Amino acid sequence: MVERKLDIVNEKGLHLRAASELVKLTSSLPCSVSLSNGVIEVDGKSILGVAALGAPMGSHIVVKTVGQDEEASMNQIDDLFRRGFYENVL
Repeated sequence: MVERKLDIVNEKGLHLRAASELVKLTSSLPCSVSLSNGVIEVDGKSILGVAALGAPMGSHIVVKTVGQDEEASMNQIDDLFRRGFYENVL
């Protein structure tokens, strides 16, 4: 298991479009992914679960990957978070 606390850096937070980008990535990964905002923990491959986290800019999400290629998978997820789910790119 790999666990990291990742920052929400995009202006709109983890809204539906950002959640869609995240689920598109996590659904392609060979390991299981879970996310937590400290109140609830959700399946990282579920668009409804991810959107339910309601994480605004400046908040943190704990991400866990378990299984095949968990470290490489976490690195890909970390990169997506750092890129602001591709929203901060013109």
